Amino acid sequence: MSVLVDTCVWSLGLRRKEPLSLSARQRRLVEALAKLVSERQEVFIGPIKQETLSGVRNAVLFGQLRKYFAKMHEVPMEPDDYVRAARFFNTLVSKGITGKSVDLMICAVAYRLNIRIFTTDKDFTNFARVLPIRLYVVE
Repeated sequence: MSVLVDTCVWSLGLRRKEPLSLSARQRRLVEALAKLVSERQEVFIGPIKQETLSGVRNAVLFGQLRKYFAKMHEVPMEPDDYVRAARFFNTLVSKGITGKSVDLMICAVAYRLNIRIFTTDKDFTNFARVLPIRLYVVE
């Protein structure tokens, strides 16, 4: 069972300097990510890699993260994903909900692959009420 891991989770797991500064919930999220990675169940799309790498000013850390992502399972986006993301956007707007393009692309790819989305972004909870997506929940 693959899980599409969102930027916020990668950032929490890979960019935090002090693991001890994490809350108990954040530690559970990082542990869940580590388990997915160890079981080779994590996937991501190019825009998630770009978002995660953006803002990393330390060249050494940037290089380490780039190499790390090269070992992970990147799912290519397909032409129909863009159309589905646009449809999802229109569906959300009709219900008074807005979403960012990258988030809707995540929803479209997860839908195509029939996999869950691992995120801490509360917008996805709203999306899941309207769109045919499923979230990966860590208690």
